[in-house]
Amino acid sequence: MTSLRLCSIATILASAAALTFVALPSAEAAKKKISYDDAWAKCQQDVRANVPGENTASAPRYARAGACMKKYGYRLKKSSM
Repeated sequence: MTSLRLCSIATILASAAALTFVALPSAEAAKKKISYDDAWAKCQQDVRANVPGENTASAPRYARAGACMKKYGYRLKKSSM
């Protein structure tokens, strides 16, 4: 019984340590926020490289760009139409 408890405590501590190291890079990235225009330029490069098609108004390209902008902490601006 005690060996089972010791094993479970060791597993919990190892999991907590692993999650701490996973969370550190994302916390570091959150401190360095880039401008909206820089994020948009990076996301446009990502969309051009990974989503096929030339139609810039297609749903997959828009969704990919929106997800990329959210990664940098921004939302897509609404169209002025």
